[in-house]
Amino acid sequence: MNRFLVTVAMGILVSLVLVSCAYPPVAMAISGPDSRNLSATTFELSGRVLRMPLPTKGLSKDVDRTPVVTRFDLGQLAGKPVMLVDELWDWRGPFWEGVHGSVAIKLAVMRAPHGVKATCENSLRQMLQDQIDEEHRKFVELGGQDQYMRHYVIKSQPTRLAGAVALVFGESGRYNNEDYVVPLSEDIYLKFGFTFLSGGEKYTDWQGQAAQLKDAIVQGMRFEGGWPELRNCSP
Repeated sequence: MNRFLVTVAMGILVSLVLVSCAYPPVAMAISGPDSRNLSATTFELSGRVLRMPLPTKGLSKDVDRTPVVTRFDLGQLAGKPVMLVDELWDWRGPFWEGVHGSVAIKLAVMRAPHGVKATCENSLRQMLQDQIDEEHRKFVELGGQDQYMRHYVIKSQPTRLAGAVALVFGESGRYNNEDYVVPLSEDIYLKFGFTFLSGGEKYTDWQGQAAQLKDAIVQGMRFEGGWPELRNCSP
């Protein structure tokens, strides 16, 4: 009797092995922020309004929440940037895999350095290039090798948004990381950006959703209340 049960059990085991070999494992769907599930957050900035869609799910469990600031008086801005949004969202696989990828979304009000006119395209462009060059210099001073340095490129033409104009600079060839700079006044600008972080080289299933999410947020943003135009100024 025992020999019969062992034989049956071995037969079942062999059948399961054959079936598992015949059919590839089913990929488990990831969960996280979704471009189809966004909710607009309204930011009031001394008479100007920004309506920005943000993900409704997928907030990271691995970092502390940063309160969202939805109203700010530009007259209170000192030298330090004021973070309106500073959050991390995760795309997660099954519990044994953890995070496949993440996106950090930041929105900040910033004062331009002395001598920089935030409404002048050439002045704002030079400020961004100086910032990129300074980051590169610091990286090299710390012993970093150039091939590991993130290379950012400023787009040659301003980008027209719904109610505003931005200068855009992004990391070439890597997850479409991008930052947008929008003038608020002669010496104040709004900066928002997306930084994508991989949970490992083997995880690529989140990257398509990440690109769709970024595009949906940018296309859904609305700038109201007469945001300044970028203009060409004499040197």
